[in-house]
Amino acid sequence: MTAVALPSGAFDAVSAFYSITHVPRDEHGGLLRRIAGWLKPGGRFLASFGVTPLNGCQDDWLGTTMFFSHHGADETRRLVLDGAGLRDDPKGPLFRTIGRGTDKLTRTVLPQANAFAMIRRRAAAAGIETKLGNHSFRATGITAYLKNGSTLEKAAAMANHASTRTTQLYDRRRDEVCLDEIERIVI
Repeated sequence: MTAVALPSGAFDAVSAFYSITHVPRDEHGGLLRRIAGWLKPGGRFLASFGVTPLNGCQDDWLGTTMFFSHHGADETRRLVLDGAGLRDDPKGPLFRTIGRGTDKLTRTVLPQANAFAMIRRRAAAAGIETKLGNHSFRATGITAYLKNGSTLEKAAAMANHASTRTTQLYDRRRDEVCLDEIERIVI
């Protein structure tokens, strides 16, 4: 990931789920600046990051040794802001609109409805018929986290929920129907 050479301004969007956390954290800043360079003007970057400082191997992670490396939430936020060139406007909104005809970020907050519409457009363009929304990503992340052995309490802390009851709303583990359940159907 840190050695890949991609052309500048070539992508409308770059996503990095559960990947940057496996790159040594002293390389995160440079990687984020490179990713920002790969994006077209107005391009989007969507990623997941660890929120607690960690740097090293976890011996038994899903049956294998896994390397994790991430800064705390504040340092990660700083690196992302620097990589996106938003450091000079610390009081400005993080998610912003793009000026018409300029392809440059404005100081206007991106309305929630616009974010929702953008997700729907991107899903339709990708041929995804399932209705997705902003919280679909949160539910996917929380469900994956719980499937991988975490506790509801840790998932609530990660999602910044005051109550585990809120976190339970995002837990989709019970939505899956296994083959055993299908085979119970008798016609």
